[in-house]
Amino acid sequence: MCHELGHFVLGHSGKYFTELRGKSDSVKEREANIFSATVLMPDIVLLSKIFYRQDSFQKVKNDLAVSQEALIYRLINLFNHYFFDKESKIKDVVYDYYYGFNQRILFYFEKMSKSIIKEYKATKCNIYDRML
Repeated sequence: MCHELGHFVLGHSGKYFTELRGKSDSVKEREANIFSATVLMPDIVLLSKIFYRQDSFQKVKNDLAVSQEALIYRLINLFNHYFFDKESKIKDVVYDYYYGFNQRILFYFEKMSKSIIKEYKATKCNIYDRML
């Protein structure tokens, strides 16, 4: 549902709401995937669960009620945003985490933790002010 909401919020035409899974490589599908993954798994939440609490892949997936594919996609996208490593190296880090080897993912989160916290603290939004 969040993916479909992403199409709406991003202003995609109505045809994307009914598009079959086979066409998921389009730019608009990727945008909706990124939107939904970011909404369901914010950077600060992933930092807390993976770096500080050192939750397993399965626990994070279950706690956030997302699919395995969605969590893998989100972590790859997150690391691509913060690092300029080759995507194959980033995928290796994420798959290590999936298989229970946490060392490299903890190192990545340590390198970007200050940036995530700074961005989180800089975000000030009072939903009640916007309603008035």
